[in-house]
Amino acid sequence: MRTKVRCLAMTRALYTGESYLQAQQAIEAQPAGSPPIPAPARAQLNLEARFFEQILDARGEITSHPLGIQAVRPLADALHLRVDGETTALQLLRYILPRWETPVGDVHGVPGLRVHRRHNHAIELRQVGSLASVRLTGLPARWWKFAEAELLSEADTTDVLAWRDSPTAWTPREMRWDSEYYEGSSEYAKRWQRQTWLASGLLRRIALLHTVAACHAADGWKGLSCMPHRWCFDLAHTRDRPPRLAELAAALRDPVFGLDLILVEQEDLYGFVPANEPIVLTAPVADRGEVEFRVLSFAAGSFDTVPVVGQW
Repeated sequence: MRTKVRCLAMTRALYTGESYLQAQQAIEAQPAGSPPIPAPARAQLNLEARFFEQILDARGEITSHPLGIQAVRPLADALHLRVDGETTALQLLRYILPRWETPVGDVHGVPGLRVHRRHNHAIELRQVGSLASVRLTGLPARWWKFAEAELLSEADTTDVLAWRDSPTAWTPREMRWDSEYYEGSSEYAKRWQRQTWLASGLLRRIALLHTVAACHAADGWKGLSCMPHRWCFDLAHTRDRPPRLAELAAALRDPVFGLDLILVEQEDLYGFVPANEPIVLTAPVADRGEVEFRVLSFAAGSFDTVPVVGQW
C-alpha cells in the first residue's frame, strides 16, 4: 500500500507541480478509490474554465514557469494556483477581475468574480452566489493588497470596476454578458459549455508543461475556429534540448492521471509526420474541445529566467 501511495504521489507531482510531500498528503487524504487528481464539481469546473481562458489572455511576459503558474493544488471544490512572481500575479488580476469601459465596452475578466477572502499568503476569489473558488497563492498578504491598490490606480475615469463597485452582487451588465457567452442558450455559449471539462482539466494538469514537456516558455490562446473550441500552445525550447511533445501527449492521455483524449493522426503529403509537426489531441465525442501543441526553437541563452520559490 505504501509503495502504491508513493508511486501515485510521485506521478501526481509531475502533473500539478506540488512537492512530493504535498502530493502524498493529498493522496492519503482522499477516500479510497478516488482519482489521484480529483474531478471538480460542475460549478467549480465552470469557474476553472473561465480562469484558464483568462490565464492565456494574460500571457505576454516570459516567466519562470510556463504561463506563470508554478504549481496547482486541485481539490474537488476548489483550486489553488501558485503564481511564480509579482509580475504574473498582477497581470493575472488585471485579466480576471471584471471591468469594462463606459458606456458600451465589452466585459473583461470573469463576470461575477470578487475577492472573497485574503489569507496570509493568498487571495481567494469566488463568483457571487457560488461556493466554487480559486485561490492565488505564493505571495504575502500585504502584496495582494498592494496589487488591488495598483489596479485601482491604473483605472481610467471611464472604467467600471465591478469587483470594487459591486462587491456583493452581480451587476446587470455582468449577468447579460455571462448569459450571452457562457451560461446562456446562444450557440457560442453552448459551444463553450461543451468544452469546459477540457479547459479545467488542462489547468489542473498545467505543470506538465515544465515537468514533462520541459519547455522554457509557453504561449497559449483560444483558437479562432468556431467549432470545436481548440486550445493552442506554442512551447519554446532551446535547440540543444529537443521537445518532448510525444511524452506530453502520452501524459495527457494517461488512463489514471490524464484526460479522455485521443491523438489526431497527422501526415504530410509524403506520408510521414515531420519532427516539429503540431500534436493535436481531441475528445472522442465530437465538438467537445481540442488542444494543439506546437514547438518553437531558440538558441541557448535566449531565455533569462530565475526560479522563484513560492508559498502556499
